[in-house]
Amino acid sequence: MWHTIGITRAKIIELIYEIMEQVLSFIFLCLTGVVCYWFFFKCIDWFEKI
Repeated sequence: MWHTIGITRAKIIELIYEIMEQVLSFIFLCLTGVVCYWFFFKCIDWFEKI
């Protein structure tokens, strides 16, 4: 079926890896944002105690 469309198995695997890489990059950026947000509020609390 895939050969009639012209998509080989290698191309499908390559597309899956590309999508996985994009999803993992997005998750990493989201986690980095959460850590920066948390650190920002920790600094605000620390400065309020001074």
